[in-house]
Amino acid sequence: MTTEFKHPERIRLGVIGCGPITLNAHADAIAKTENILLHAIADRDETLLADMSCRLRPARTYRDGEELLNDPRVDLVLIAVHDRFHVPLARKALAAGKHVLVEKPLGVTVEECEQLRDFLPGNRILAVGCNRRFLPGVRATKKFLAEEGGHVISYTSHYYDSTFRHAVTQPNMFPPAVQPGANVLKPRGPDWKANDRRAYNWLTHAPHLLDLARHLVGPISAVRATHHEVALGSSGRASAGGHAWRLDLRFANAAFGQSLLLLPRPGEFEEDSNCTVPEGMSDHAGGVNT
Repeated sequence: MTTEFKHPERIRLGVIGCGPITLNAHADAIAKTENILLHAIADRDETLLADMSCRLRPARTYRDGEELLNDPRVDLVLIAVHDRFHVPLARKALAAGKHVLVEKPLGVTVEECEQLRDFLPGNRILAVGCNRRFLPGVRATKKFLAEEGGHVISYTSHYYDSTFRHAVTQPNMFPPAVQPGANVLKPRGPDWKANDRRAYNWLTHAPHLLDLARHLVGPISAVRATHHEVALGSSGRASAGGHAWRLDLRFANAAFGQSLLLLPRPGEFEEDSNCTVPEGMSDHAGGVNT
């Protein structure tokens, strides 16, 4: 469920993390949003901090995220750092009285996410950056299901990432991405972004599949995921291997569903979902796509 965030003035935003996700996913949105005032950004890497400050022109910059959390003028905190820092920083932000938007995934274990849920104060909003539910097609589908579609009996979706999307888009970005300095904070333990694409791709992309299913159909009561590595053939890259997940979903309303996650896939990025409603429930009997 989406809660409307009402504020008498522009919401003063603080961003912790000035890496690629802030540059690629958030910088343009922040600049275009009329009711957001970017008050502060924070990053331990002075190179990233200086570059993002030049691009976004915040009122304040901090070398430490906890300093930003102590700024009383910040209403909302965007956490865009390594996955393992999401939950600890979110807890600190909520304790400091801030509303919080966390980049997906919310956390890296079920246990820490449940503990964060239990920690959430009643007067604060904690949201995860699963933005697919706000796309025009998804909004229209949600409205149709509520007003005409009736009970959903089955759901299917897929999410394919391409073999060349980042290789093409990153070098042609304007302004171009900046390389970090030597002070980027990394957590202890294995670096799955570099060494374990199975875990990294699952944590990065699966939240979109699951959030969209829950948003359109309702609470998910059970998930069964199976995984296997796939050979993609020659793609012009050093590694032509990929990963495929099949998700079997059971919803609380007795509907069932399946989702496919395939990364990377030769060809263009693609995402789609389909809800099936009983025939006769509407003029669009059968299915509706997002």
